[in-house]
Parts: sequence; structure tokens; C-alpha cells
Amino acid sequence: MEPSEALNLHRTAIRQVVESHRVHNARVFGSVVHGADTDANDLDILIDPSPDATSFDIGAIRHELLTSPAAAVGSL
Repeated sequence: MEPSEALNLHRTAIRQVVESHRVHNARVFGSVVHGADTDANDLDILIDPSPDATSFDIGAIRHELLTSPAAAVGSL
């Protein structure tokens, strides 16, 4: 599945995972934004951590997204 398809299908779930770990302002960048994604790409998400976020929060987001139905998500 192309990352853009995964984003369209699982946008709400992705947003819920990201927002549940003390980060905000999640946005997509890379091949998905440019419409050049393929099955070989991942979904690149840039986030702004809150002052109290830790690397464990970032790791938890990555783990939850990689083990979810939206598993095309690969980079944070």
C-alpha cells in the first residue's frame, strides 16, 4: 500500500496516536506531499514535542504506528 493511501485510510487513527504522546502539530513531508510515493516509500511525519515529551513518547508513537493497520508509517 502506498503511504498516501494509508494516510487517507487511517488519518484519524494516526492523529490519535500522535496526540496521545505529548506532541502536537503533526505534519507530513517527503514523497507523499509531492505525490511521488510508491509502495517502497514510508510515511514521513514531522512533529513538535511538548516541553515535557521524552524520547519514550517518540518511541511509543513509532511503535504504535508500526504495529497498527497504518503500518506503512515508517519515519518520524
